[in-house]
Amino acid sequence: MKYMKANQPKHAALCYMTQHIHKYLCQQMYDFILHMIFKHVIHFLALLNMLMLMDS
Repeated sequence: MKYMKANQPKHAALCYMTQHIHKYLCQQMYDFILHMIFKHVIHFLALLNMLMLMDS
């Protein structure tokens, strides 16, 4: 039992770290996806603009 009690704080710290890393990675992914969508929307609008100019 002594061993388990000694390991408790370490385990808690590990859980805490894992949660933080997970949250951080999710945030990174989210930012990346948003960035990609934004980039593609900009490109798409630029293309549309060019097509409109060519049309007129």
